Amino acid sequence: MSTKLESLEERIQIPDDVKVSLEDFRLKVTGKLGSNEYDFSHMGIGLFLDGKEIVVKVLGNKRRSKAMLGTAVSIIKNMLTGVTKGFTYKMKVVASHFPISVKVSGDEVIIENFLGERYKRRAK
Repeated sequence: MSTKLESLEERIQIPDDVKVSLEDFRLKVTGKLGSNEYDFSHMGIGLFLDGKEIVVKVLGNKRRSKAMLGTAVSIIKNMLTGVTKGFTYKMKVVASHFPISVKVSGDEVIIENFLGERYKRRAK
């Protein structure tokens, strides 16, 4: 039985128009559409910058280690997509019994008659 501890790593390419900084386990990604910041200290992974690549490394070759690696890589890829291409969400309001109405007022969304409630819900 070997006592050698295996590790898994994955490399993510950084686009040319994106600036990435890493301080402790806090990764900050800045691009033309804004900036994102995420703290990876709770995940038990290693993050390194290697030129124009982000290296994500995890110790072990078990199922949980692979899951942590995949989650961290997905978060970083979504951060890079968010600052370069952006995200668009399209939502559809569906009601089964109570007729719901949604209005946009400035930077606020007002939802009326949600599940038959008397008061208006406000979202920003």
